[in-house]
Amino acid sequence: VPIRAKAGKPTGGQAPFGYQWKNNVLLIDPKEAPIRKLMFELFAQHKRKKAVARILNEKGYRTRSGGEFTDTTIDRLIRDPIAKGTRRANYTKNPDGKNGAWVLKPEDEWVHLEVEPIVSEELWNECNYFLDSQRTRLKKTGKPVVHLFSGLTFCTCGAKMYVPSNSPKYTCKKCRNKMPLDDLEAIFHAEIKGFLFSDEEIAAHLEHANETIQQKLELLSVLEREA
Repeated sequence: VPIRAKAGKPTGGQAPFGYQWKNNVLLIDPKEAPIRKLMFELFAQHKRKKAVARILNEKGYRTRSGGEFTDTTIDRLIRDPIAKGTRRANYTKNPDGKNGAWVLKPEDEWVHLEVEPIVSEELWNECNYFLDSQRTRLKKTGKPVVHLFSGLTFCTCGAKMYVPSNSPKYTCKKCRNKMPLDDLEAIFHAEIKGFLFSDEEIAAHLEHANETIQQKLELLSVLEREA
């Protein structure tokens, strides 16, 4: 498989949507390629995968198997770099056989080959940048924290304290010690007040922050060299 992949030959399965195999050469499919190009143009305009799928379906376009386009299909086809002219081969495997799940191989085994692009690299990058931004925002979205110090407050026994539903107190799950919410907030306010009026505390905080930044910069430098 790796030898055939490096030679640009088929390694099994159908050609990607928008392409076709002819005499062991991957070429643009004149019927599917315009649909895939329109997909990128619509996503660059609307920034919504479901909207792109809906518009394509309303125009009567269908997948190769005859089904309707979905947001999952749109995501997969936009992320595949073959549309910008970079074909990935030998990058997945099925360790459990025919009915198992496909997984990625180590990147040093991947094969990248140039093919005729369907869209420009600029359009591909624009669409994928927005997809990555959407995914990042979704990861950051979670259940709002009702009690600021839940899981951050520690009991004298060493266990973390949380606020049970309909309770006005932080409670230790281990020994059942309790602390009223108002008391903890008062302690927090007192600490903040002392910090704001203490030059020593501010200087210590800035020094610690500078050390953290320096550590991050050194880590970034290492990662850039590795990349």
